[in-house]
This record gives sequence, structure tokens and C-alpha cells, in this order.
Amino acid sequence: MDSTTQQAVAAINEKESMVDPFLVEALQNPRHRLT
Repeated sequence: MDSTTQQAVAAINEKESMVDPFLVEALQNPRHRLT
């Protein structure tokens, strides 16, 4: 995982209440895909 992705996830974690929880989890678990 590159630093840009880590920064994006960190920003989402800080604003989790404003982001779709499913999207947050998908970003935190990139290997957990529906397809």
C-alpha cells in the first residue's frame, strides 16, 4: 500500500461519520472484494 492510499484511509477514518461505512471498510480491506 502506497503512502497516498494510507493518507486517504487516515483521512477517511477521521471523517468516518461522513463516509459510507461500506466504502471505508472496502478501502481498509482491499483484498475483500465482492467480485
